[in-house]
Parts: sequence; structure tokens; C-alpha cells
Amino acid sequence: MRKTKICFGLVIILISIIAFFKMVNAMGTFIIIPEPHFPVSDTYEINQDAMREYYTKLFHSMTASDAITMLEKNNVEYRFDGGNKIIFFVEKTFIPIPVKYSGSIEISFLDGVFQRVSAFRFFGIDAP
Repeated sequence: MRKTKICFGLVIILISIIAFFKMVNAMGTFIIIPEPHFPVSDTYEINQDAMREYYTKLFHSMTASDAITMLEKNNVEYRFDGGNKIIFFVEKTFIPIPVKYSGSIEISFLDGVFQRVSAFRFFGIDAP
């Protein structure tokens, strides 16, 4: 009886740890398509068409200030590139492994309103 309780407790702990890592590794609003999973091979590539469609829908009719507010609310690192472009960074971490897959996305604005997803840059594996 005691061994059964210990085994049951260990199973519960293992399930909790797996659920924790899935939650921590979840991407949220700013995603990479398809979502990379560890181990990521050197030949892994993003689906630019799907990502362009996703981010076009996400920023549709949004002003630059609204886009910045959304990026800040989601703790997404960004910078300005010229007067009408914002470059923001997306990443997928593989906790507890110190590796991440990341890159940047450039979006353009016309008269202060979202126009299009301009570019995808520097997507690849980052390791310390």
C-alpha cells in the first residue's frame, strides 16, 4: 500500500513537471510558424507565408502606437527602423535546455497605420 502511494505521488510530480515545462515553453501571441520543437535541426525553416498571414491579421488596421502598446504588453523586444517600420523579435525557448530559436519580423506602416509585414530576418538557433 505504501509503495502504491509513493508511485502515485511520483507520477503526479512527473506530470506536474511536464505540464510546467509545457506552460513555460508556450509561445503566446507572438509565435513562430511552425512552432519549433527541441531538437531543432539546422535545416528547420519558418513558414513565411503562414507567418505573414498571421501577423497581417494580428496587426490589421492597427496604428503604430497601438502596435507598440501590444508589443510592450507582451514583453516583446522591438526597435524602430526608419520612420515607418518596427522590427520586433520572437523566440521559442526550450527550458530547461539553454537553447532558443529566434528571429525578427519587420512591419511597415503607411500614414501611421499598419500596411504589411515587410521582412523576416535572422531566424535560427541561439545557444550560449
